Amino acid sequence: AELAGGIYKIEAEADGYYSVSQTIQLKADDNKTLAFNLKPKLGSLQFSITPNDANVKLLKDGLFIKSWEGLAYVKDLIIGNYQLSVSRYGYQSISQYIRIEEKKKETLNIILKKGEANGFPFRENGKRGLKNSDHQIIIPAKYDEIYPFSEGLALVELNDQWGFIDTKGKIVIPLKYQGAWSYSEGLAAVKLNDQWGFINIKGEFVIPLKYQLTQSFSDNLASVLLND
Repeated sequence: AELAGGIYKIEAEADGYYSVSQTIQLKADDNKTLAFNLKPKLGSLQFSITPNDANVKLLKDGLFIKSWEGLAYVKDLIIGNYQLSVSRYGYQSISQYIRIEEKKKETLNIILKKGEANGFPFRENGKRGLKNSDHQIIIPAKYDEIYPFSEGLALVELNDQWGFIDTKGKIVIPLKYQGAWSYSEGLAAVKLNDQWGFINIKGEFVIPLKYQLTQSFSDNLASVLLND
């Protein structure tokens, strides 16, 4: 940018990082380049799961962060909202959001319920699909991410776009969302334009896009975050 000569204060900031500033003096026709190295604000996660060989994945803003099985202590996480997904064959998979706060340890103890998983994920050639309880392929491995069927639809992701398929593998809710949750009580939370809302089985919005964060409905209620 072209600036007149004078004294300027330059500030740099980003979510989850400490802001920095620098005062500079410019003369006419000066050409200066500034580089800032922002220091992250960090927290940690103490996690346990039953059964202790369940697979756990941690994502932030739809991006993969880390995966593990069983107990884990994850330190030096940049503060903010994370998505935690837990699955094991023969158990019901779950997903939930957690909030990492600065200089605090988030402690979670999750117990999976036994039951039909409505398909369980498998990986092949770098892609993921679903198998049934007899280890037969019901959805070929062609997605970057896939979750078990819930209320007849499975949540899938390809090239950072989320949508839903039916039990025949047909895409019934287009892959166009930045993020999503599996259907629960007839509704699915979806993220578009950095806001969350809820759609029905037909893909129609019944709760508009206006939330910063949501979780799935349970007993006619859903947790939401309107302002950070």
